[in-house]
Amino acid sequence: MLPRRFAYGVALLAAAVFLGAAFAAAGTSSPMIPRISGGPTLSANEARDLADWALARPEVRQSIGPGRFRIVRAGTGTGRGGRAGEARSARLFVRDLASGAARSLSIDLDSGAVTVRDIPGLLHPGEDEMREARTIVENDPELARWSAERSVSLQGGFHVRPPATYRDPCSTDVCVEFGFMRPDFSKGPARRVIVDLSRGVVAHRDYRGARMTEASSP
Repeated sequence: MLPRRFAYGVALLAAAVFLGAAFAAAGTSSPMIPRISGGPTLSANEARDLADWALARPEVRQSIGPGRFRIVRAGTGTGRGGRAGEARSARLFVRDLASGAARSLSIDLDSGAVTVRDIPGLLHPGEDEMREARTIVENDPELARWSAERSVSLQGGFHVRPPATYRDPCSTDVCVEFGFMRPDFSKGPARRVIVDLSRGVVAHRDYRGARMTEASSP
């Protein structure tokens, strides 16, 4: 859950936004914090601009490393002393595309101060990640029969990370689990499917092993 003091209006971004590569290569930093509308939510463009600005700051890069990131969630907070409904802070949840590690970037829109915090456990997939994973399943030829089967529906979308002892790519990659579920949900999934978003493929088309660790939402 988001902390109460932020009173966030959360915007789930409709398109995948990948950040960091250009700024890291150029080694530049934007001197001015991007302007935002000041409303209760951030648009996708506002979130991207804030993230690019924050990730270009040397102290932020030193904290989170040189990787490429995806914005998972973004929102604003009124804080204290601002006018009613006026955004005075922003918070971005980003995921490292290589390691899957998630972090929050809290930005003071007045001073430009950025606070970086690691998110323990796994960050639940954002809307764009869910859409991407579903598309991978629906476009997989070997799962076409299941996707077309009207007696089941694709449900779930949990970010999973099995222990390293599994020797599974999902131990290091960003993976999402779905199930083709029957209407009454009484017998569990007819088939469990795990999508590897890091590689853009279906990692397991008929997973029957022990349940992988589920994500925890901040």
